[in-house]
Amino acid sequence: MLREAALAPGRGAYIVPAELHIEGDLDPAAMRTAFRRLVERNPVLRTSVTLHELPERCEQTVHSAAEPSFRYEDWSAYSDEEQERGRRELLEEEWRTGFAPEAEQLSRMTVLKLGERRSALVWTRHNVLLDGWSFAQLYDELLDLHAAARDGLPEPQDEPRECFSSYVDWLAARQRESAERLWEEQLGELSPRTVFSPEVGPSPKPYRELRFPLPQRAEAYARERGLTLGTLMEAAWATVLARRTGAHDVRYGQVFSAREAEVHGVERMLGLMISTLPSGLRLDPGQPVADWLTELQRRGARSKELSTADLGVLQERAGGPGALWDTLLIIHNYPHKFQDVPAGGLRVVGTAGFSRTGAALIASVDVKPLRLAMIYDEARADEPVVRELAAELAAVLDRLTGSEDRKVGDLLG
Repeated sequence: MLREAALAPGRGAYIVPAELHIEGDLDPAAMRTAFRRLVERNPVLRTSVTLHELPERCEQTVHSAAEPSFRYEDWSAYSDEEQERGRRELLEEEWRTGFAPEAEQLSRMTVLKLGERRSALVWTRHNVLLDGWSFAQLYDELLDLHAAARDGLPEPQDEPRECFSSYVDWLAARQRESAERLWEEQLGELSPRTVFSPEVGPSPKPYRELRFPLPQRAEAYARERGLTLGTLMEAAWATVLARRTGAHDVRYGQVFSAREAEVHGVERMLGLMISTLPSGLRLDPGQPVADWLTELQRRGARSKELSTADLGVLQERAGGPGALWDTLLIIHNYPHKFQDVPAGGLRVVGTAGFSRTGAALIASVDVKPLRLAMIYDEARADEPVVRELAAELAAVLDRLTGSEDRKVGDLLG
């Protein structure tokens, strides 16, 4: 991430403004206090990052104190249309402003009052600090701290977490070996075509996001057959790419969790513990779908073993950063407490955000409830094509889950 950001400063790579739409009694003074206490309690939010070139290495510095950036604005007098336009502009402003990775603060917060018991919370961070699993835990802690500050109650207990450095030490010994094995076992023999044109330079805009429903029976289908939803979604996305390119060899990026159980305390650890890596498949039209899905499930377990691979090594083998993928598949299954019950009287009723990676299109799947976000670079992908791909993905999922005796070729036709 730091390498890409350094190569294209001001491009907004890996700057993540995330917006929560909230119903309930949000007190701005209490939220300011909660955000300050969150930063004090969690060293990762007081961390800066420096990339050294020779030899290339990344150095994190935890600062003893840092005053968080927080602002509050009352937009309740604006119309719904003015509020929506203003929120979009604010997200883009946050994305464009970004962060210098070496700054002491790599996150900031804005709270907007939209109406009686309606608010928006915009929390912008650099992705180099936190993965989504970590961010979900911090959101929950923030809402609990807000409730305590608002209601004059004792703070929730600050339970100790394992230090991120233990994960870094564990990771360092595995990266290059994992990358070489991944290339040899899954990628080296593939000659995939791409759906979108290569990136020719920094785009002046953040990605645009469109949301779509997905067939809800997919979850029950996967559960009944001992499959993960990730396996089912990967099969469907690979099929869509094969149909779109006319080739049986496909390659796409995937985001893997690299939280391995052998690292003590990794479930509650805060930091960046994901890998964005290429995945490649060769589809056999004559193979029964049931056998293919079982094979993909086994391969997924194998891929997780290689999730510590060094992406830089893979890019060298492929011939450059843009040669590995043009689409990215992400499956979100985060431990959000607030997805199920209100936290401190606040209910999160929606989310929005901006981001930018090197892919032309990100197919982002939320598991609970099952839904799809298509996040795309307008300089490389047209909205009608993105909508066609979303509809095609839903149709392929329908066909995947609709019959036991199909062959892979039936999905490609």
